Amino acid sequence: MARAITRESIRGGLVGVRFRNSRCMYFCRSGDDGLLPGDFAVVTTSAGDELGKVVLGVAAGSSDIPTAGRQIVRRATAADLESLQQALQGEFAAQVQFLSSATAAGIDVCAVRANYSFDGSRVTFRFRASGPADRAELRRRLGEEFSPRVVLRQLSSPAQPPTGGCGDGGCTTCPSNGMRERAGAALPSAGMAPAGAFASG
Repeated sequence: MARAITRESIRGGLVGVRFRNSRCMYFCRSGDDGLLPGDFAVVTTSAGDELGKVVLGVAAGSSDIPTAGRQIVRRATAADLESLQQALQGEFAAQVQFLSSATAAGIDVCAVRANYSFDGSRVTFRFRASGPADRAELRRRLGEEFSPRVVLRQLSSPAQPPTGGCGDGGCTTCPSNGMRERAGAALPSAGMAPAGAFASG
């Protein structure tokens, strides 16, 4: 018979926490708060304190699981959640300001996301640009607009769609196209697949 999970049974063990900017779950030392899935907590991480949601409760005694130093400081309060809500509201305005600064710096940005840290000490911009960006100039311009520390993370450019060759019907040397020609079939044309083409038979 499975033992019921209570706040006392996981006190001092590990819990799985998901932070708002991550799809991953991270194990953290739970301390003495006895947190259960659905609870919010302030967690010490390598990048500073962050607020996360407990998504998995782990039984005590799992001391061999690595946590990379992540430790729950305390259960989140209503004031913590309100502070996070204010940060979320400010992130859209930060993205607009980033695009304005990037345009002034001559950087062609195709996507940007802004994230304030839980304690408000930094704002991180993750962005994609059509080419290498002059981060020093961009950081200088953003520093004039933001009092928190600005962190820039340029992501790789999105993959370009194929302009010819196999897969779009324009390849004249593809063996499969040659087989179609020999069989008297028309070459495939670029565009949408006919309805039902991927339906399971």
